[in-house]
Amino acid sequence: MIKLIFPQQELSDLARDFCAEELESFAFILARPALTAPKGWRLLVHSIHLPGPEDYEMRSKTFVRPGAAFRLRVEKQARREGLALIYCHSHPRDPGIPSFSALDDETEQPLAAYSRERVRKVPHVALLIGAEGVRARELGGAATVEVFEIARRVIRHFPTELSPVAEQFDRQVRAFGEDGQRAIQALRVAIIGLGGTGSVVAQQLAHLGVCKFLLIDPDTLDKTNRNRVVGILKGDVGRAKVLIARRMIKRIVPHAEVTVKQGDVLEKDTGMLLTGVDFIFCCTDSHGSRHFINQLAYQYFLPCIDMGVVITTDNGRVTHFGGRTQMLAPGLSCLVCTDGVLSPQEVRWDLSNERQRAADPYFSGRVNIKQPAVISLNSTVASHAVTMFLAAVAGIPTDVRSQLVRGIPGIARALAVAPREGCITCSKDAYYGKGAFMSFPAGPREDHPMKASTYDVIATAARYADAASSVAKPGDCALVERAGVRRQLVVCCPDGCGEVLSINLDPRSGPAWLLYQKRGVWSLFPSIDKPAGCLSHFILWRGRVLWCGADDDDGGPQEIPEIKIERIVEALQSGRKAGFVQIADELDEVPRDVLAVCRSLVRRGVLDEGLGKQRGSFSVKGG
Repeated sequence: MIKLIFPQQELSDLARDFCAEELESFAFILARPALTAPKGWRLLVHSIHLPGPEDYEMRSKTFVRPGAAFRLRVEKQARREGLALIYCHSHPRDPGIPSFSALDDETEQPLAAYSRERVRKVPHVALLIGAEGVRARELGGAATVEVFEIARRVIRHFPTELSPVAEQFDRQVRAFGEDGQRAIQALRVAIIGLGGTGSVVAQQLAHLGVCKFLLIDPDTLDKTNRNRVVGILKGDVGRAKVLIARRMIKRIVPHAEVTVKQGDVLEKDTGMLLTGVDFIFCCTDSHGSRHFINQLAYQYFLPCIDMGVVITTDNGRVTHFGGRTQMLAPGLSCLVCTDGVLSPQEVRWDLSNERQRAADPYFSGRVNIKQPAVISLNSTVASHAVTMFLAAVAGIPTDVRSQLVRGIPGIARALAVAPREGCITCSKDAYYGKGAFMSFPAGPREDHPMKASTYDVIATAARYADAASSVAKPGDCALVERAGVRRQLVVCCPDGCGEVLSINLDPRSGPAWLLYQKRGVWSLFPSIDKPAGCLSHFILWRGRVLWCGADDDDGGPQEIPEIKIERIVEALQSGRKAGFVQIADELDEVPRDVLAVCRSLVRRGVLDEGLGKQRGSFSVKGG
């Protein structure tokens, strides 16, 4: 199955513009291809290219053909970056959902062969837009492609099967119509965590008519779970929670397709299963799992509702209780944008293996304290989450996508949190729509390598995908270079977490690092500070990985590079004071090389270094 995913309202905007024209229109759409579990594709729309009037070779009410120059320009980008090609045109006067014409069938065959040769091993798509809907198929074939728009509304265009609506859903149909009911029934929904909130979510979704589930939880039922996990029977203690939930769902919906996985989403094989679903409910109390789902939602355009419940006590007295629900989707703020949801320390703990935890003094003496849990509060928050799902999928008329419940004052209110500009997760400069073009957000496990102490640039490629495939072990680096311009440095994180980092080297694309090759070795400036994932902070300098910390003196090494001291002293003559980066630019040297030499001259009494905000600035002593 191929799914074509548009973020936000890009498809609706395109359809509106196309249907305002009397003539057929054309657009070239490029999408990042991502293989999904079990054997499908998720094509994440990357860019939409519209021809100008001069770019059409032919255009009428029944036919459209863009010019070769326009097509080649976009096709060249697709080939260079490994993107899927979506050939989109309109039938603006077709009633109902449009159908491909015999002329479309005829012209697609040579186009399909050409596209497969142009960009290999990825599917390409024909997309048809009409006045009342869209239709898509694999280019040159008959296989239907499902089309989604993912934003605060999750819209599935042209479902492949218009399933009948059973009489048992009559009262729901009266609320949100047959189309809303079909939208619910068509989706494959994942629930992560089948405890106090997840089991309630599963029960409610089954009653609503969801009939395709993926259930993930590593745990079995213990005696203390029986006060809040719904669907349990006598003798279930010790039984996997996913199996209990599956049994409950099948009793409500006997024909339901329920896939279960007793595992942790931070394990890559388990986490990858989520790429094959249409909607996720995150019902886990693990910060690491939340961090993972948060990134996945934006990296793969996978809509998710995250929820949490809290009860605080003092000497047996409840001092606060409440809950939170938040939808994660393109255009909505993520958990990083929402202060207080993710704890970096807890994320770090969850993503560390036992060796790393034992070596980290922050976590020494950590005690796992079980928190209070009550079924009524779990059910309240779960119901808020399911109602938010109905608003996103079935069109219940509420725009709330982030909600807070405060129990003691009896308040439930909407939260208006805008996405942060430049957010490390949900901004377009981060994981947004990158799919398989960035590393899968899974946590490290025992089989991950130890930290690297060295690094090397082992390959140069024209495309990110080729560079990323060449870095296999911690410290491996590959350079993306096109037309003589260094675009990215692709780095397999030297911390051993398994993440592949993309470091921008091109100032035209935003803030950029500087990459130097001096005296046969590579250096990068400034340092790489990861605010998410393994949270490591390190310097790549003269072939060595230098780890930064509170007591590292900026990670400055003691070895002195081969720079003539006279050149630096000469640059600081006449009482001049300058920063080491400015001196490096003037001398065409690596900034950290200059910093090391300057500090060696400070120790020898030749130079003075500024204090406070002037640290890193130098002048000749007594000058």
